[in-house]
Amino acid sequence: PDNRPFKQAEVSLSFPLETIGTSLVVLWTAVAGNLFELNPFSGLKLEGLELPPELTNAHLGPQFAIEGTRKLANVYERPIIGTIIKPSVGLSLDETADLVEQLVKAGLDFIKDDELQSHSPHSPFEDRVKAVMQVVNAHAERTSKKVMVAFNVSGGIDDMLRRHDLVLNEGGTCVMVNMLAVGLPAVQALCK
Repeated sequence: PDNRPFKQAEVSLSFPLETIGTSLVVLWTAVAGNLFELNPFSGLKLEGLELPPELTNAHLGPQFAIEGTRKLANVYERPIIGTIIKPSVGLSLDETADLVEQLVKAGLDFIKDDELQSHSPHSPFEDRVKAVMQVVNAHAERTSKKVMVAFNVSGGIDDMLRRHDLVLNEGGTCVMVNMLAVGLPAVQALCK
C-alpha cells in the first residue's frame, strides 16, 4: 500500500484576460493543460469557471439551449425521453432503421447516434441518415410527432459540414459531435 499522506485542497486560480485572450483553446490549456500530466495529483475536479464578458461574447455559445431543444422535440411539460442506438456493434442499415421504427412507435422523443459510429463500411453515414430519416419522417407524417435524432457527424471539418447539411436536407433537426476527438476549433466551425 501507498503510505504517502493524502492531502486535499480547494484552489481558486485567476488569469488576466491579457494573458489568455479570447481563444477557447488557450483557455482550455490554461485551465487543464499540464494538470493532466502531473504525477503528484491523484485526482482533480474542476468545479467552475467565471469568464469575463469579453471572452464569452467572442463566441457563439449555446445555439438552442434547453428551450430550443424542447421546441425542436415539442416536449414541454415533462422530461424528454430518449435512448442511444449502437450501429457500431454491427447493425446493418435495415436493422438500424427497424430499431428506429420500434423506438418512434414506442413514443421516444430523442434518439442519439452512437459516438463510435460516424461513417463505416457496414453503415455509411449518408445511407444511415437517409434510412433513419425515412422512418422518422414517415412517423411524423402519420402522427405529427417528429422524433429528434442526433446523428454523429464527427470527422474532419469538411466532412462534418457536409454531414450536417445532409442531415438538414433529409429533415433532421439535430447532430452530435465528439468534441474531445475533433477539437474546439472544429466544433466552432460546425456551430458557425
